[in-house]
Formats: sequence, C-alpha cells, structure tokens
Amino acid sequence: MTHSAGTVLFEDRFDGEASSQWAIRPISLIEDPEHGRVLHLKAGDPNAGLWLGWAGDDTWKNYRLEVEVLPLDKDGFLGLDFHVQSDASTCCNIHFQTAAEGGARLFEGCGRFDDTNTSWKLGPLSQRKAPVPEDGWLRLRLDAGDTVANLFVGGESVFTIYDLPFASGGIRLWRYYGSGYYRNLRVTAITDVEPILDDIWGSVLGPGVVRNWAVSRMLPQGFGSDEPIAAARAEDMGWRDVAVDRRGVVIVIGVDPVEYCRMGVVFAIATVESPEESGREFRLTYTDQLSVWLNGSSVFAGERRGWNDPGRSEEDGWGRLMPDQFGMELPLVQGDNEILVRLEVNEPLFGSGFWMRAV
Repeated sequence: MTHSAGTVLFEDRFDGEASSQWAIRPISLIEDPEHGRVLHLKAGDPNAGLWLGWAGDDTWKNYRLEVEVLPLDKDGFLGLDFHVQSDASTCCNIHFQTAAEGGARLFEGCGRFDDTNTSWKLGPLSQRKAPVPEDGWLRLRLDAGDTVANLFVGGESVFTIYDLPFASGGIRLWRYYGSGYYRNLRVTAITDVEPILDDIWGSVLGPGVVRNWAVSRMLPQGFGSDEPIAAARAEDMGWRDVAVDRRGVVIVIGVDPVEYCRMGVVFAIATVESPEESGREFRLTYTDQLSVWLNGSSVFAGERRGWNDPGRSEEDGWGRLMPDQFGMELPLVQGDNEILVRLEVNEPLFGSGFWMRAV
C-alpha cells in the first residue's frame, strides 16, 4: 500500500482528545499550569516499552514526523523511534541530550534491534550539535525515507542519518533517563527522501570492501584469548553467513538480537583472493575490541574502544564505526587468503560490528 504525498497518517496534539489510531496509547497525559495538556515522559519510569506509545505499521514509508518537545531536566536523552517494526521494539531512533551547552544541544541517530539496546556505535556520523535555545520547546521534524532520514530543528537542518537498518514502519516515543513534555505530534506521507548532507562513506564503497563474512555463535567472555587460531577451529562454533549492509559493515547484533546482545566473543571469517603474492594495505573500523589474523598469523591487535575507554573522543568518532579509522599491511599469498577476526564484545547494549576494505 502506498500513501499519497500529503496524506496525514497520524495526529495527536496530546490535548486530551487522544487519537484512536494508537496501537498502544501513551498513558502519561497531564495538565501543566503553564503549558496546558501535554504528554509527560518522566525520569524514573521505564526508558523503553510499549507504554511509551506506538502507532503505525509497515505501510508507513517516506513520511514526515513533526513534534514539539520540552526538556525538563539536564541529565538524559529524549527522542522518537521511527520505522518501528511489527514486534514494536526493533526500529530506527533519533534522540537528543536534554542539556544545552553554550547554546547547542547534542542530537544522535541510531538503530535499535530490541528494547535492550541503542546501537548508536553502528552509525557513521550520527552525532551532531545544533544551535538551540537553552530553554523552551524544540520543534523537531524528521523526514524518514527507506535508506536515509533528515533531521530539522526549528526549521534548520541538523544532519542526515544514512544506512537505516529498517526501511518502513510506525512511530513510538522514547526517553533515556531524561524527562520532558511532548505535544503536537503529526505524521504525514511525503515523496522520496533525498539526503541533505554528504555521506562520509561515499568514497569507500568500492570493490575492495570485504563482504563475504561468516560469524560464529556468541561465545563466552575470554574465549580464544590464549589460542585464537585453535579456538576458531573448534567444533560447535555455529558458523553462519551474514548479510552486510550497503557499506559492507558486519552488524553482529543484527544477526540475532537475543543471542548477540550480551558480553562475549564473536569470531568472523572471510576469504580474500589475490592474483599474486603481494603486500596489500587494508583499512578497517570496529566497535569494542578487535584482532585480526591472516592465514594464521597475527596482523592487527586493536585497542579497546568503548564508552568508558580513554580513547573515546570526537576525533575517535565517539567509539563509532567510521571509515578508514585504522590500517594494516597484509602479506597476501597467491590464491585464497583467510582473514580471521576475533571481536571481544564489551558493550553489547551499544551495538557491535566491524568493517574492512582493501585499499
């Protein structure tokens, strides 16, 4: 089913006249002395779950989501889920920091594979600061397409979210420790969504990207730390082929959100063919902590990258996947070459994955 541009798919002003289109109606409607009837998402309540409200279905594709949000505290995040799937948990997400520093507020985009994670590490450039008032209502507009979404704040563009993990679906409200008021929610069908900002992965999408990966099951913490090559040859590794995204990123948590959303070790294996014996430069990026072997020999041992690790900074992409962050020289032999990866997943709630290409 295709909705004509301009069709109002959903609307709720949160003024007491609740829309009958809610699949799950949000329950925290209050009367504020200053702002009147509003929806109140409160710190201390669950950060996720059906109680936050859910509307729409997989016929919602290419739509404009508009809403006003008033942050009430300085410690947390508020936002919206979009392209929510039929299980009401897997979705795309946009959120912002409730605190405004120096007239700017941090906005982020990410994927979620169930209610237990916010996989913000998998986005390439999904964190931008935008000038906003220190106090007062924020007028948000999100134009959501099948592969990209554009965010506007107060009519000004903030950023483009590329490589959305889901192409269509409903909407849901979201919070993470922060508190805020919501009002004037509206969803309208639009035509195709074109990106408004450049794709930083655009120059690295060529034929050198390694895409033919298989991954193991999620193994216990520390597995294979002493003898990784021997460990990778063990029985019952549960090898399965994985589908990489447009960039060639192996999204580990997307293979099975239940099995892979925990701390542990994942091995991955791929074959690279070389017409001759030669040294070849490869570039890579990863979450958590990653090591690489070529034909049984160690070629890369990455530092741990995470929320609480010293290297996390804006220059580091805040621990996210960024193209060509790291490099290694691989002594390829003529014919097939086996690349073995060991990923130690330390922060499963923020998404796990890696990417590699030959230069």
